[in-house]
Amino acid sequence: MNNEDLRINFESGLQIVKMLFLANGGAVIAMLTLFGTIWNKGIPNNILTVLAQSTFCFCMGLFFAIICTISAYGSNVLQTLQKCNKLKGLLILSMLSAGAISPIVFLIGVYKAYSAFLTLFS
Repeated sequence: MNNEDLRINFESGLQIVKMLFLANGGAVIAMLTLFGTIWNKGIPNNILTVLAQSTFCFCMGLFFAIICTISAYGSNVLQTLQKCNKLKGLLILSMLSAGAISPIVFLIGVYKAYSAFLTLFS
C-alpha cells in the first residue's frame, strides 16, 4: 500500500467514526430533551423504562465510537513507530470491533424507542 491508499483508508474511517458520533450523540440529546418534556406528563413507568434503556443504548454507541477512535489513534501511533506489531494488531481488532458494535447498539436503541412509542400511542 502506498501513502495515498493509506490516506484514503484513514479518511474513510474518519468519516465513519464521525457518523457514529453524530448519530448516537444526536439520539442522546433528543432522548434527554424528550425526557425533559414528558417527565411529569403521566407517562407510564414501563414506557419510561424502555425509553431509558434506549438512551442507555445510544450512550453505549457513543462509548464504542470513543473506543474505536482511541484504538485507531493508538494503532496509528504504533504504525509510525513501526514497533509493537502484536499490540498494533490488538488495537486494530479493537477498533474494528468497536466500530462494528456501535451501529448495532444504535439500532437496538432505535428499536427500543420505537417499541416504547408504539406502546404509548396504541
